[in-house]
Amino acid sequence: MCWHRLPSQHSLVDSVDGYVGRDFNSGSASTCMTGADYLAFGNCPASLVIGVAGDSTLANSKISAARQNKVAWPTLTDWRWDGAPGTLMVITVDKTTGCTTATHNHAYAVWDGSKFMVQYDTAGCPKVFKSAQAALPLHVGDARYTVLPFAAAAILLNP
Repeated sequence: MCWHRLPSQHSLVDSVDGYVGRDFNSGSASTCMTGADYLAFGNCPASLVIGVAGDSTLANSKISAARQNKVAWPTLTDWRWDGAPGTLMVITVDKTTGCTTATHNHAYAVWDGSKFMVQYDTAGCPKVFKSAQAALPLHVGDARYTVLPFAAAAILLNP
């Protein structure tokens, strides 16, 4: 899978070579180079994964933009995602009126076996990690994860 960001939404382009992930173009090319490639009838059609408020499909209330996603799965078990329900995705979202005051937050969605479902609290607000941007979810064993802020992730990856 290759995640492709349409304006304020998240979409994916599935590879045509299975888990190898080196060919995303159903035509003779292996890469997707133009905007036309990502259209519904292009060689790399993008599927909407996380919509925003007002979208006709997969809309998520109170979310005006979804970007910088990261998917977390039990990488200590296998580095490849097997599509198992319960997989976590964190998404950078903007300030949400009545819910957050920070301009950047991480909402999260959980894979239900067919789609990622953004999680909401009882007040109807997206559940968020407040004041977070580009955080890195990290599998720490079993069904446990931690979310490292970008600065901490940068230190871990580039000591």
